[in-house]
This record gives sequence, C-alpha cells and structure tokens, in this order.
Amino acid sequence: MGDRTASRYGDDPVLTRATRRAVVSVVGAVALLVVGLSAVVALIPLKFGTFALEAVGATHGWILLLPLAIAVLWLVREVRRSTRGHALGTSESADVGPDHPLRISLSRLAALADVPTPPLRIVASKRPNSYVVVEPDGTETVCVTTAALEMCTQAELDAMLAHELFHVAHGDARLTSRLEAIAELADRKVSLLSGLIVPSVRSLMRQRELSADRAAALLTARPADLDSAVRTCTAGSASGPPDLRLVTAVPFVEASDGQEPGWCTHPSVDERAESLARVAARLGQR
Repeated sequence: MGDRTASRYGDDPVLTRATRRAVVSVVGAVALLVVGLSAVVALIPLKFGTFALEAVGATHGWILLLPLAIAVLWLVREVRRSTRGHALGTSESADVGPDHPLRISLSRLAALADVPTPPLRIVASKRPNSYVVVEPDGTETVCVTTAALEMCTQAELDAMLAHELFHVAHGDARLTSRLEAIAELADRKVSLLSGLIVPSVRSLMRQRELSADRAAALLTARPADLDSAVRTCTAGSASGPPDLRLVTAVPFVEASDGQEPGWCTHPSVDERAESLARVAARLGQR
C-alpha cells in the first residue's frame, strides 16, 4: 500500500525527516532503558553486602556483564508479552456481515490498496473511534465503534477505514504494543529516566499516525474527508467516557484524556490538518 502510493505521489519531506528523528530518538531511548535496567539489576547485590560483589569481580570480571544480559532479556520478555493479543468479547463487539455498507467499503479500499481485506467488527462504545487490534491468534482486526457509525458520515468512515488499512498493512498494532511496553517498563522500573524515554517512544507513535493519515488521504484522494473525520471523532470523544480498551490498540484518535503534548500517542488536530493540507496540495486540491 505504502510503496505504490509513494511511487505515484512521492514522499512528504517534512514527514520523512520527522519520522527519521523519531526512530533515532527511540533507538536512543531503548539504549537508555537497557542501561537503566542494568543499573537496577547491578544494585541488587548491594542488599546482600558489597563483599560478594567484590569477590566475584576479582575472580570473574566478565560476570559483571550479567546485569546487562539480564536487562536485555527482561526487556525482550516484556515486549514479547505485550504482543500476545487481546480477545474481543462477543458481548462488546459484533462481526460485520458481507452486505453491510462498512464491509463493502473496507473490501473496496483493500482492493484499491492491493492488500487482503482484514476482519471487521463493530464495538460498543460511546466515543467515536476506530482501531486495529491484534487478537490472540495473531489476526489483525479493524474495529469501528457504534458511536462512530452514529456520528460520522459515510465519507468520514471510508477515510477512517483507509487509515486503519495502513496500520494493518504495516503491522502498526504490534509496533504500538512494543513501544508501549517499553514506555511502561521505563515508567515502572526506571522512573528517573521515564521523562526522557516515554516522550521518545510516543514521538514515533505520532509519526505512524501521520503516515497512516497520509496514506489514507492518497488512497481515497479526499484529504478533506479524513480531516473532517478527525475533527468529528475528537469532538465526540470529549463528550464520552474514556475508552481505556483502546489504549492497548491503535485508535484513530487519542484514547485517553489529559496527556501532556509530548506524552500523547497521537498528533494534535492541527498537526494532522497541516499534514493533510500538504497531501491536498500535492493532489491539486485546496
């Protein structure tokens, strides 16, 4: 999906540069987290006195690398646990039949993007949103909330589905789970570094959202519809209770309230509008 549209319309230099900076920042954050975890592990022997540590260091200096190895394994375990998937209960969601307008739209968009049509479910929620969730068997399912069906136009829903297709095609649900695992581990175990690590992780998540917006706008050739969907869902989310289930998925708009800008998982409405305006200019639209 991304390769074909990129070859036709070219890259967005602003988005590309920001994504590269975010990737470098995340790499640095992971390295910092490993160092922090190593320090935590290395401090454990102090509880039993420094004599044993000095004895081990004098005879087997290589063992002092053990904290680093434990830290890496610890991080890998937490990341693996985060991608096990989440079950969608039948009491809160329902499969969409083949004749449903939403299913027809998703199939059409998937054909345009040259990707398989993912499963689609409608989830009960008072907040208008859509998201991709990885289920326990590894299936990536696109979900649309009941509030979105009630509040969004068909054109806005099409734009949202195109956005979610990008996430499915590029494995962003798994990536988001891994990034959130890194952020959570930093917050729980190396809280002194969380102020550096969490914003770095979230910056890459925001760039993935902007990339999904751009791909969706190119696929539908209607950036204004996506901008309208963002505004409708953002306004509707302000009036409904937080849907914490979406925090573990890849929601279309921010799933939790009251976040500092640097800690947000999604770019602001203005940032998304600015990115979509560049797409519209490339397509010759105002």
